[in-house]
Amino acid sequence: LAVQVEQPRRRRALPSRQQQVVPVIEPRSGVEVLLVACVHFNPGSVAKANHVTQQLASSSTLGAVVIESCPSRWKKIIEMQPPGSSL
Repeated sequence: LAVQVEQPRRRRALPSRQQQVVPVIEPRSGVEVLLVACVHFNPGSVAKANHVTQQLASSSTLGAVVIESCPSRWKKIIEMQPPGSSL
């Protein structure tokens, strides 16, 4: 899961370093991107991704969410989860 923080050249969207969250700066825009390490269908990973996105959204610094997934896993996700589900 990659989360783009809205404000350019702004660092530390999250108040402190968190396990499974790696901040990187996108070189062309200078925007901080948070990479959230996830294990597919793992409740702990789901909770971490949900926590990070909710925290950024509540502080109005969430710019985008990108999910990397292969076609077969994406199909399984669509089958298992209703639209709008965070699970």
